[in-house]
Amino acid sequence: MEHDEFKSAWRAGSIQVEVDRAKAMEVANAKTVLPARYQQEYQWWTIAWLVTLPAALVAAVFVKWWAGLLVLLFVTPVLFRATNRRVKRFTIEFALENGDFYAYAVDHAIIKLRMKPTA
Repeated sequence: MEHDEFKSAWRAGSIQVEVDRAKAMEVANAKTVLPARYQQEYQWWTIAWLVTLPAALVAAVFVKWWAGLLVLLFVTPVLFRATNRRVKRFTIEFALENGDFYAYAVDHAIIKLRMKPTA
């Protein structure tokens, strides 16, 4: 599928895009593939969920032990999942914006395209 077909199918809602999370995260870590705005966003989300680990320890020591446990059990996983979702989302966004990246993503199996079944 060509880039223009991909964009029109995405806008029409007739296509499903499956993003390989591990490969998308590798691309997000690579300094040469994605524009700076996507890399900075990925770094921010990564730092945000990593900061919750020492925050949980601080809360456990200086507040209450269960406060640290709550941060560790609820806040950390939520931010980790948000990071993963954002990586998938901006992979699709950039594939829609940039034909070269779209070709790269398809060739390297970062994204897989499927037509939605018509009912």
